Amino acid sequence: MRLVLALFLPLALMGCRKTEEEEPPADGDGDGFSALEDCDDADPAVFPGAMERCDGVDQDCDGAVDEEAEDAGTWFLDADGDGYGNPGVTRSECTAPDGYVVAAGDCDDGDADFHPGAAESDCTDPADYNCDGSVGYVDGDGDGFPACQDCDDALAAVSPAALEACDGVDNDCDGAVDEAGASGELTWYSDDDQDSYGDPLDARRACEAPAGYVADNRDCNDSSDAAHPGGVEVCDRLDNDCSGDVDDNAVDAATWYADGDRDAFGNRAVAVRLCEAPVGFVGDATDCDDADAATWPGAPERCDGRDNDCDTQVDEDVTEAFFKDSDRDGFGDAAESLQACEAPAGFVSDATDCDDLHAAVHPGAGEVCDALDNDCDAQVDEGVTAPFFRDADRDGFGDAADSLRACEAPVGYVSDATDCDDLHAASHPGAAEICDALDNDCVGGPDDGLDKDWFVDTDGDGFGHSAFRVVACEGPAGFVQDGTDCDDRQALVNPGMTEVCNGIDDDCDLAVDDDDPSLDVTTATHRYNDRDGDGYGDPLDAELTCAGTPGYVLDDTDCNDDPAFSLDALTAADVHPSASETWYDGLDQDCLGGSDYDQDGDGYDAADYGGLDQLDTDASCWDDCRDGSSQAQASPSCGDLLDTYGQTSDGSYWIDLTDDGDPSDAILAWCDMTGGGWTWAAEGEPFALNYTGVVQQITAPDRPTSYLFTLYGGSGGNGYYSTHGGVGGVAWGEVDAAPGETLYVYVGGKGTDAGYQDADTANTRYGGWNGGGRGTRGGSGGGGATDVRLALGDLSSRVLVAGGGGGCGFNSCVYAGGAGGGAAGDAGAGTAGYLGGGGGTQSAGGVSPAQPTYCNGAFGQGANNYQDNDEGGGGGGWYGGAACGHDNCAAGGGSSYFGGVDRAGGTATGAAPRGQGRAEYVFR
Repeated sequence: MRLVLALFLPLALMGCRKTEEEEPPADGDGDGFSALEDCDDADPAVFPGAMERCDGVDQDCDGAVDEEAEDAGTWFLDADGDGYGNPGVTRSECTAPDGYVVAAGDCDDGDADFHPGAAESDCTDPADYNCDGSVGYVDGDGDGFPACQDCDDALAAVSPAALEACDGVDNDCDGAVDEAGASGELTWYSDDDQDSYGDPLDARRACEAPAGYVADNRDCNDSSDAAHPGGVEVCDRLDNDCSGDVDDNAVDAATWYADGDRDAFGNRAVAVRLCEAPVGFVGDATDCDDADAATWPGAPERCDGRDNDCDTQVDEDVTEAFFKDSDRDGFGDAAESLQACEAPAGFVSDATDCDDLHAAVHPGAGEVCDALDNDCDAQVDEGVTAPFFRDADRDGFGDAADSLRACEAPVGYVSDATDCDDLHAASHPGAAEICDALDNDCVGGPDDGLDKDWFVDTDGDGFGHSAFRVVACEGPAGFVQDGTDCDDRQALVNPGMTEVCNGIDDDCDLAVDDDDPSLDVTTATHRYNDRDGDGYGDPLDAELTCAGTPGYVLDDTDCNDDPAFSLDALTAADVHPSASETWYDGLDQDCLGGSDYDQDGDGYDAADYGGLDQLDTDASCWDDCRDGSSQAQASPSCGDLLDTYGQTSDGSYWIDLTDDGDPSDAILAWCDMTGGGWTWAAEGEPFALNYTGVVQQITAPDRPTSYLFTLYGGSGGNGYYSTHGGVGGVAWGEVDAAPGETLYVYVGGKGTDAGYQDADTANTRYGGWNGGGRGTRGGSGGGGATDVRLALGDLSSRVLVAGGGGGCGFNSCVYAGGAGGGAAGDAGAGTAGYLGGGGGTQSAGGVSPAQPTYCNGAFGQGANNYQDNDEGGGGGGWYGGAACGHDNCAAGGGSSYFGGVDRAGGTATGAAPRGQGRAEYVFR
């Protein structure tokens, strides 16, 4: 009160003075209020109507402090004392009122166990203790793990059982992202020299490149940043460009020239660019002849036909004169000469030849009779002629009465002069006397000593009959000198013929056929002794004759010709090639050889007689006789019947699918032999594995087996009034299995049907088994994929996949789900405002148009719905289809895959029948 009075008195006095002096009241702090109105005229933040603040000052001059302050805090009623307030009961004060706290969010302020900081450790307790709107035991993404155990309950691909993948997500909920061993890891290579190229011998696998590692592994020297692919090659003894060669094509290389003659001067035409001179190369390029070590710039000129000093002149000032020697007699022609170092071919240093066209003419040559001056003495043929005699009949002997002299015999002349008749060439000394009325040998007169005996040859075989003879120098026509023919009427009978089997003395030696030791036995016949009289002879008792001996026959195939043989009622006459065989009596009745205990001739004796053959009437079967003809003889497959037993006819055969040695479970199957030995359950019907919701196994028999699969993916669920769930895809292909190998078949289930629009509990339209995504309410679940795997539970071991169809959506499935693939699944149907989820492809899951973070398909898994209003789930597949990610829309189908089959693979989109998946196969 004293303060008020103290302030009032000065104001009153000032007012008075103003009245008297007419001065306005003072405003000390410039806040627009005079001291008469302002409760603190020294503080411009204090004046009537100012905003109150939490600072213990009466800013608005109303006598109250910190009321309705603009920076007052909001406090929440904490009725249960758990430190969290009821967001619906608040007070705005500068300090916390009793029973109020600063933290809101309590969802049950009457129970201290419920507040945002509460722990939810019991996955079976449905209470929301931590007030986050979710309950731990709920499995929001349908991956088999409740939210309290799942690190992301919105993604089915994320769970403690999931495989870590390189996607920036903690897929397996172990607290680490993309850790070692994650699917999709890449290989990185150490780059110690930081040239962006890695060492191929120092590699690490990781999702992203570790520090100091790169993707390129082509560095050939990771200790030098000057060496890497594409580097510039320089002379530094490094392989700068990683070509495998050091200093090759270096930019600073020098040019070196071949020094082939090692004279230190190189050949400009043979050059290389290298960092260092190779052996045999120099830096000089001025040699004019690199094959001659005596030739180089400045070398002394020698008389050798070369430009020794490389001045472009040859043998200057070092030649001498040589003369042409055309006839090669060593003497040259003085009229034709040249200068040279040495005598060129055809030139000599002598110039005294008088005739350089004849080698026999030169000084000192001997004179010969050739019409030339051989010795160059100006005389021709002096003292060298001889006498020659006329040879008119050209028999080499001349007429002594007709001669001349010459160097050589003129035509028609010879040096001999002893011919006795120069008109007949058959007459001359030494000629043989012939019957021609001339004195051929120039001795004794004509035809002396030539008369002979001649015999008539009536049959013209060159042999005459001795009874008809003439004596003459030459025989008359039809006469020969031989008179030894024994029958001159037959040309094939004479002493020159060979005796043959024909009843005639062919060779005139008085012996006929078998009586002639010179008989040609190739014309005789082999006959064999038939002692048992069965018409078949003993091959070991034979004769070769013309006429044959009684008891011998032409056949040599009897295997028992012993007339003394007898066995029971049998004699040797009962054993021959035409006899009927009696098996298993130890006797070869039909003489065919082989074992009498091997009736089918397959080389194995019958088991009843100590052999191995289980069926001695079938040559194609001897061991276990599994020829498919009966249940006891069931084969493991049609292919085995075709390959082992030669069964080529299509038809029904007994097949033991398990091949376990027990044929009691064998079936009568259909064998397509013309198609290659495929085994069918029945004619035109394959074996089938229907949907069971569990893994089914096929174990190959104890031999390599090929399976031809046709897989059908499961359909998306139907609508409440419709069948708009996407149908599954189809995939087929041939898979080889090793003996005893197990193949794992996952037959996809049909997705759960949709309910009525917005009806029933959310998130209950479950996807079909094996990857179908969950739908909700008026939408249906996606169909599961059907696949074949090489390892149990391993998605990456799938070799063949048929994608499942997508779930439908909106008002009992007005919008159809996408069909399963094909190479890619179809997108779900929709409109501009309700776009359906995309289909899976060969490399990625289908893409959601509204929620790509949460609703894309994944490897082997269709996406779940994102909200609870009539949304369909994605179809399973190689990669699953996407959910659309918002309300009232359909999902995409999963893709099919045949990249792991061994042959004959393919896929078709939407070709599966509606309903559960199915796997069919035949095998061989």
